Amino acid sequence: MSELSSLENLVQNLQTSGLHVPLFFRGKTASGEVIPVENLLDESTLRSRIARAAERMNSDNLLAAASLFQKWYTSTLLSSVLTPLLTAQTGILAYLEQTELVLENDLPAGIRLSESVQWVSLSTKDAGRASRLRSKVYQALFDDNLGRLIYKIAEAIGLSPMIMWGNAGNYIGYLYEQFFKDTSQGLASRQDLDALLNSSGSNTPRFSSTYQTIWLEEATPPQSVRVRNTCCLRYQFPGCQSCLTCPRLSREERVEMINSKYK
Repeated sequence: MSELSSLENLVQNLQTSGLHVPLFFRGKTASGEVIPVENLLDESTLRSRIARAAERMNSDNLLAAASLFQKWYTSTLLSSVLTPLLTAQTGILAYLEQTELVLENDLPAGIRLSESVQWVSLSTKDAGRASRLRSKVYQALFDDNLGRLIYKIAEAIGLSPMIMWGNAGNYIGYLYEQFFKDTSQGLASRQDLDALLNSSGSNTPRFSSTYQTIWLEEATPPQSVRVRNTCCLRYQFPGCQSCLTCPRLSREERVEMINSKYK
């Protein structure tokens, strides 16, 4: 474990370099409302937050709003933890009680860490030690933080955990695709992706089971596209359509969506 100031400096450098790391530290100013994530384990608080998210979408659909809220929380949390892991071999032990949520327009927009949060360096020639440390990072991130909130949402709102784990798996796929474009990070990113996609926690599925990648030769330009195994329900909001990764789309509809984007 190392001093928090060193982690703050690292995160600031990543942000300055243009990487998306929506991470703050307790005691530092963050725009928007800030609440402890553990508050969301209270059912009445959670339902209130989900209802406000639904209202923002001009809807009373709590299932779709719960998926939207959790989807934004997932992307915010994973960007905050996995980006330092991939780019600097730095693992943050983001346990639920160590994190606060920054909200903007009633949706997650940032993570603020406790001053007592722990972090580890995975830069070691000891592969076994690095693997054990990486597992600790994943356990805190998925089993403790993300997992506990997923199962509380499932209990309070009735949203399927597989939809929410699908939100996580799809974002992991997106995040690593971005790093593959950087050849300096590609090899390390692929090694971490293989480890992450093919591992599972005590309450998590294998993320490799949450989406597939297909090649669309007839798209303009031809490209590979992630296709989720579960729909995030975004299409159920007024004025919203299915995402490009939605399993409800036919191959033809997916190609048309891509082609229309480039017209």
